[in-house]
Amino acid sequence: MKINKSWYFLLAISLIYLALFCCNPAIFWSSFNFFIKTLIKIIPIFAFIFILMVLVNKYIDNDFIIKHLRGSKIKSWFYIIIGGIISTGPMYVWYPLLSDLRNKGISNGEVASFLYNRSIKPAFLPIIILYFGVTYTVVLSIVIILMSFVQALLVEFLMSFSLNKK
Repeated sequence: MKINKSWYFLLAISLIYLALFCCNPAIFWSSFNFFIKTLIKIIPIFAFIFILMVLVNKYIDNDFIIKHLRGSKIKSWFYIIIGGIISTGPMYVWYPLLSDLRNKGISNGEVASFLYNRSIKPAFLPIIILYFGVTYTVVLSIVIILMSFVQALLVEFLMSFSLNKK
């Protein structure tokens, strides 16, 4: 039976905390209290993101995406940005879908924008908020979204010189 390496990490951390408890209980309790306070802060955010991801995975499929990307440009861009943000998993899994969408009419710039917006990770938002605050997280997310338009324009411009205009 192969044991996942994450269990070794959990065991190592548990042993460190056990040793800390035996050597210096005051530091152990201080650390434990910090852990509990941090957990209480991020659990609601994790719950919201978990529910959002479940709903997205349940109700949004390829046909839904293609249907909504063929509408107005504003609506299309909205779905490209939101899709990039909420997409999960390794990047290479998305390449076949993006290729299919590109063959059905979305631009190279929209594909680039989707990929650029993947840098906003909903699962990491609680940790980013914890370390940097809500204001920084919101400003950074807005800048990433706005720069995805610049990225799209740049890709479209550079692809206009390409010999292979797929």
